[in-house]
Amino acid sequence: AMLLGLKKKEISEVSFIFALTLSDFKFNYISIL
Repeated sequence: AMLLGLKKKEISEVSFIFALTLSDFKFNYISIL
């Protein structure tokens, strides 16, 4: 159960960082235009 929780936490953290990076990229892209 602990291992599964850790996996879930890691996945949510990764997707959170991915979302942040994506929005950052979008913002920079708009700034360039």
